[in-house]
Amino acid sequence: MRKAILLLSLLISASILSSCSLLGVPLDSDHFPDPNLYMWVRTCDMNQNGYLSDQEIEDAKSLIVWDDCKDLTGIEYLTNLEILALQHGSNLSGIEKLSNLKILCISGFENLEGVKYPASLEKIEVYTSVFKDKFVFDNDNQVIDIKFKDCVFEKGILFDSDQIQNVDFDDCGVSDDVVFADCDGLTDIHAYFASRNTEYSYLRERSYTVDLSGCDNLDHVNIENGQVVSAVDMSNCAKLREFRVVDLYEPAATTIDISGCPSIEEARISRSVSSLDISDCPHLISASEQTPEGELHVEYKSEDGYIYSSNENLVLIK
Repeated sequence: MRKAILLLSLLISASILSSCSLLGVPLDSDHFPDPNLYMWVRTCDMNQNGYLSDQEIEDAKSLIVWDDCKDLTGIEYLTNLEILALQHGSNLSGIEKLSNLKILCISGFENLEGVKYPASLEKIEVYTSVFKDKFVFDNDNQVIDIKFKDCVFEKGILFDSDQIQNVDFDDCGVSDDVVFADCDGLTDIHAYFASRNTEYSYLRERSYTVDLSGCDNLDHVNIENGQVVSAVDMSNCAKLREFRVVDLYEPAATTIDISGCPSIEEARISRSVSSLDISDCPHLISASEQTPEGELHVEYKSEDGYIYSSNENLVLIK
């Protein structure tokens, strides 16, 4: 009789343990030790039973963690996640396990160097982050699009990736050079360097250079300067068709190098650029020049191969 009771007890215990495992991933501190991550992962528990079922995991394609998350342990259970947003985070260790992740949005980070991204990742958006060390992006995975908004780069920027195609700096501040080292996949760059953050207003007085030389597939460049750009090197960008370099505040004596760029068809430059060598640009058909007041003067290419501005100063661009 006792043996029968003991056997029955064991069967009941086994049944309980089995039912617990069938319920899914437990939502507890053992599986999600970071309290902020735990709090937001709970939003995926649609029936609020304290577990993530297989169906709930399959349905969880996006997750926003609004609070500071220092430990992403447990994020790997969300195997179908495609979009992850981390606000005011400080650690990305573990995201490489998200094999379906396509878009990563982060803010409040100070260093992204050495981060392992999942092979599926296509786009990164970075907001309100201050990089105190030189920002380096040298990942050759599938990331093709990266955007920075309201970020500050205290030691400059270096991109060294053949996969990246589009880069956008929106209202950012930089205190050193911006270099794209043989980024053969890069096709489009938009840069507006003029941080509105009053703490970094001194950056408007800092000069910097932009080096895009040798980016073989670069098609379009748009650089708007709230800071002082001393040089823009686009030499040997054989497929470059259009570029725009505009000073928004005080004009700077900017040097622009477009040697070895035979595909350029259109250029828009600020008034501070008094000369431009277009001898390697046989297809350059139009250009314009911006005055400090923001007015644009259309220019034309003459029979002798030079471009003259249509304003009364007739600035020679040669």
